[in-house]
Amino acid sequence: MNKTSCEILFENNNTNRVFYGGEKIKGSVIITFHKEKIIKGIYITFVGNAECLWNENSGDKRIAYRGKECYLSTRIYFIGEEDGEPITLKPDVYKYSFSCQLPEDLPTSLEGTFGSIRYAATVTINVPIWPDKIFEKPFTVTKPVNLNEMFELKDSISVEKRKEFYLCCLLFCFKTMPLLITAKLPSTGFTSGQRIDLILEAENQSTKNVKNFKVEFFQILIYKSNQMNSHRKAEKIRLSEHIPGGCGREKSVLYTIGIEIPSSPPTDLTSSSVCRVKYEIQVVI
Repeated sequence: MNKTSCEILFENNNTNRVFYGGEKIKGSVIITFHKEKIIKGIYITFVGNAECLWNENSGDKRIAYRGKECYLSTRIYFIGEEDGEPITLKPDVYKYSFSCQLPEDLPTSLEGTFGSIRYAATVTINVPIWPDKIFEKPFTVTKPVNLNEMFELKDSISVEKRKEFYLCCLLFCFKTMPLLITAKLPSTGFTSGQRIDLILEAENQSTKNVKNFKVEFFQILIYKSNQMNSHRKAEKIRLSEHIPGGCGREKSVLYTIGIEIPSSPPTDLTSSSVCRVKYEIQVVI
């Protein structure tokens, strides 16, 4: 085997490659040359970018909307320099250590249909004349969020809605008594792995049976273009659906719906202007 090989290893046996903003990434790079190499330098680059792209019709035209933002770009040379003289390396195994301090305000890694926030460590072997040899290992960044410091999220919330039905005869329609719905949450701040207990109360004063209520939990991704023109697009991803039951005519019911929060990025509407994320619960009759 004559190909050059490269391993990017992170310290503390971090096989999942998940880091928090503000954390220091440490590790090593192991490069194996099977024959003599002439290089100008070897370096590692830590990068983090948000990108989005989608197309929309405008009359008879198809317009592409793009957005891009850089959050991390750090280069560390192991050997050589950008404009240095060529260096000859003998066939051998070379090991280099690295350390990179992540900024505290990095947005969380994100994958959507029309955009993403991605981070990667890339080792480049700069070879004169020939194309550079590049080895990449992606990693995940999580923005630290302390719900204990967000006192406004500890307050309970209650939303009331009123729905009216119409009964129609051959010549006219008339309005019935309403269906009153109240949805309650004990707080509005939750983390991945927690369960949201939604209290759903319904008072059906009408003469119409309501077969089922549907409770849906959505992740909403908001993309924004920033090249040539500014435009927004929202993507709604249903994370779970619950059907607790319905409510008979002139009846009242109370349901507690447990909504499990999957592993997902936290709500963040400030760290990135290209890709943002939020969550909402909808009750559908």
